[in-house]
Amino acid sequence: MTDADSAGRWRELLEGAGVRRASLSGSGIFRDGASDAAVRQIFFDDRSGPGRW
Repeated sequence: MTDADSAGRWRELLEGAGVRRASLSGSGIFRDGASDAAVRQIFFDDRSGPGRW
């Protein structure tokens, strides 16, 4: 993650920044706006490991 103040426009990891990635698949999952929001919140709350929800 960079910003406009990065020296020489090089990419740099800013303090507190990082990359997170999630993948979710399955069958029979009901998908709507509320369930999408719940899954995103679980991921960003770092409760996304095995057996955590």
